[in-house]
Amino acid sequence: MKLIALLTLCAVILSPVTACSNILVSPAASEDGNVLIGANDDSAKRLGAVTHFPAQKHGPGAMRRIYHFETGALSGQIPEPNVTHNVMSHANEHGLVIAETTHGGIARLAGGSEDLLDYGSLIMVTLQRAKTAREAARITQFLPCDDPDSCMMAPDVLIFAVARGLWNGSTSDPTFSFSDVYDPVTPTGARFCDARVWYIFRELADPADFDAEYYLPYARGFNLTRRMPLFVRPRRKLRRADVHALLSSKYEGSELDPSLDGVPPLVATTRHRPGAEVPPPVRALLWWGSDDHAWAPKVPLFGGATAVHRAYDDGNCSARLACRAALDLPGSVLTFSWGSAFWVNSAVARLVYQDYERASAVVECAREAFESWAAPKVESADKKARRQWAAGDPSAVSATLTELALAAGAEAMSRWEKLWMDLLVTFQDGNTASADAHDLLCGCAKASAVYSTRWLQKVVDDAGDHYRLPSKECASIDADGHCHPETTAPQKPSSFNVWFAPVPPRRAVAASNMAPISKLEVRGVMG
Repeated sequence: MKLIALLTLCAVILSPVTACSNILVSPAASEDGNVLIGANDDSAKRLGAVTHFPAQKHGPGAMRRIYHFETGALSGQIPEPNVTHNVMSHANEHGLVIAETTHGGIARLAGGSEDLLDYGSLIMVTLQRAKTAREAARITQFLPCDDPDSCMMAPDVLIFAVARGLWNGSTSDPTFSFSDVYDPVTPTGARFCDARVWYIFRELADPADFDAEYYLPYARGFNLTRRMPLFVRPRRKLRRADVHALLSSKYEGSELDPSLDGVPPLVATTRHRPGAEVPPPVRALLWWGSDDHAWAPKVPLFGGATAVHRAYDDGNCSARLACRAALDLPGSVLTFSWGSAFWVNSAVARLVYQDYERASAVVECAREAFESWAAPKVESADKKARRQWAAGDPSAVSATLTELALAAGAEAMSRWEKLWMDLLVTFQDGNTASADAHDLLCGCAKASAVYSTRWLQKVVDDAGDHYRLPSKECASIDADGHCHPETTAPQKPSSFNVWFAPVPPRRAVAASNMAPISKLEVRGVMG
């Protein structure tokens, strides 16, 4: 079985470069024999929308403007080739896919004012010009290393390192490590970036290839000598759903699980399905989710499609605000719009964040239902496009794939807007609402939230005696918090009295005479 690779050369916390994660699954490591590429873009400033460059022919002297991928500033321009390919996000019409994992690197090597192509611009420019991965490598000025079947690298990567004093060995030294030389690992880099690799390998790797306990000190940033492998074999062949789940994961069930320390977990992804025998327009299939990967529907987009639903459309803007405004596209990072998939998905995710225990399962079911709707549509479009390709009608192929992209985007928007409404109604004010035909007032039933013992203990730890009530053995409790077991005639509360114990002064109270309560009970109170 071929290996599964996961590459995360990502930025450490507070780095100006955003941190991203890729999961690469080779054909022999996937259940259906397809290549799977998963990518999370963790930028907090980028609107989640699909960048699209249509296929075009260019005349002599035509130039392409280059806008910096991170800042949106105009960096300069480059000559256009005679023909550029159709690009849909990170895939093009020929089935070429490019994903990236940025890394902070050494500060003194940071780009200067004369730099033209940053990593994001380089990806889009290359997808417009290349049909294969090796063409892409040549366009980005990379050449084969001494093992051309397995790797490619820039010819001056060692020479440059020696010249800048980053590498003391020779230019032919086989021990040279790009990672160690150009982005030396730090405790924060291991903890906030490579820990993602550790968790994903922990979940899927063959135990013979990866010992999670051994590498845990590295993932926590304490032992940087225990560097993890770049590739592992999976313990079983992987499905697309596995990659989605891993990209949505937040260290659940591990020593780094944030749910155990009170930290709320806080991402858009791309999936591809290339095959050499498949017609180029259907080789790359992206399952595209906007905003948080875990709570967004994954919309199927073939690389041969020529348009996306308006809610997902970014034109050729790469999220630049002025460009989107000129095209009258809905929403921005600072402007909410119900016409923007990014904002509709974000609205759903926000309700999950504030009510995770109850809302997360509802959204997961909705996501699975959308997948069930989309899967047969994808299969049908795939088969139809292949027939049209075999009949020599490429324009019909594009029309079929574009029709799917538009329909899937519309369906996702409709479902997620309704999902937001359902979540808001179902979990209003801490209650869980459900339909009840026997209720003549609202036609509903309302169930109060049930807090975990662990959370209740936190309340007791924080509030002390504030929510204590007398135990059953206490007929009354005085101002000093002392229990008095003698019985007295109880007073019947009026219909609007609050049944609540008086709060004693904050002093030591005999625990044996007091009983903590798990919820605040209010009886006979309206409003």
